[in-house]
Amino acid sequence: MKKLILSSLLLSSTISFTQIFNEFPTTGTNANPYAYVGIGTKQGQNIVPQFNLHLYSWRDWSGIPIKDNPTDPTLPSVNYGKTTRFGMNNVSLGKGADKGVEFRLSEKNFFLTNQEHGGNIEINATGAKMIFQSDLNQINVGKVYTMYNNLYPTGQFNVFGGDKPGMTMLLTNDDAKFGLNIQATPKVFALSLINNDDGKQNFYALTSGQTYMKQLYVEPRSSNVTERVISTGLDFQNNPSFYVQGDGRAFSKSIGISSFSTTDKAISAGLNLSNPAFYVQGDGEVFSKTLKFTNPTNYTEKAILIPGDYGYDVFSVDRSGNINAGKSIFRAFENTNALEVHSVYYDEFDRLNFKVTGEGQVFARKYTTTLASFPDYVFDETYKLLPFQELKTYIEKNKHLPNIPSAKEIEANNGEVDLGELNRLLLEKVEEMTLYILQMEERLKVVEQK
Repeated sequence: MKKLILSSLLLSSTISFTQIFNEFPTTGTNANPYAYVGIGTKQGQNIVPQFNLHLYSWRDWSGIPIKDNPTDPTLPSVNYGKTTRFGMNNVSLGKGADKGVEFRLSEKNFFLTNQEHGGNIEINATGAKMIFQSDLNQINVGKVYTMYNNLYPTGQFNVFGGDKPGMTMLLTNDDAKFGLNIQATPKVFALSLINNDDGKQNFYALTSGQTYMKQLYVEPRSSNVTERVISTGLDFQNNPSFYVQGDGRAFSKSIGISSFSTTDKAISAGLNLSNPAFYVQGDGEVFSKTLKFTNPTNYTEKAILIPGDYGYDVFSVDRSGNINAGKSIFRAFENTNALEVHSVYYDEFDRLNFKVTGEGQVFARKYTTTLASFPDYVFDETYKLLPFQELKTYIEKNKHLPNIPSAKEIEANNGEVDLGELNRLLLEKVEEMTLYILQMEERLKVVEQK
């Protein structure tokens, strides 16, 4: 009997002691029909439990942060402020406070920590899961988490899309600056796309801004062909340094393109890029099916070439500077020179020897022309010199000398005159005039003898 009374007293004192700070389930009331359990809810402010299991604390808690590696040195203790925490453990993990799983609410921050090194945290729902994998230092999210085509996930954060997009970011705030912000150290792949079939990188972007891709397709958002589909520059929205329109036209203030070697094609164009109609090599040489720029090895090789039909060049320039052109057009203002030719001396300044102004005036130090025949034929005995009377009759009728173009003929030819031919005709008339003078001299001798 004494033992029963003693046991009852001990049980009663234990229940009374544990209920000082805790509140156990009740039968409920009309206002609170549920059976709630409170742990620590009677401390301080005597909080009424609001949940089936309500944990409450009004004391600070200090603890040692979990280490990333068991071999790391122990970190100093940290005061996390007002903290409520509970843990889960099992016989396989040991009895220490740093074993098992901890659920903790410190101030406004909630922590779920698996304190076991090599232990994981897995959150599952029908058709989806999230795994925090400690041994691989990874977070894997998706419908499944399995090996795909002998490729294991290698990132710290991996998304498995299945039959849906792997990851979607929806921004509803117009002030949002970034949909995806990736920060990394220099020379690191900030973004990389790998083909599952061959494991090759088809796209990557470095933190320095360099980007590589095998192909790029950009489609305008509307039917407006002038809409910019690609824009770059400090102010790429309002005043881009480079942009491409929906119709394919590109505009650039300046452009620079580098290549991996001197013979690699830095720029290619054509229907078949494996055999481009136009390309620029890394060493600066330009090749085209209709235009070619090269660095010739000798002075007669053509540095610039536009080929024509039947083996003739439409335009070419050799290393010596010789120009071969089917037709050349030079435009200039009236008070400037459209064309200049200088002679260069090693010990003197260059000297201007020939020029053509925008008004069409030509200046030269010497003029040479090629004539079909020289007028010495006038002095041949077979040359027919018009008698004085016939010459006079011809001039009175035609108003110009024989064999000399008339003013109307010159006007009909836009005022253009062949200077070489004109000089030949003038010399012909001078020689004819000489013969007329000699005839007059003979007549004067006859008159004087009488």
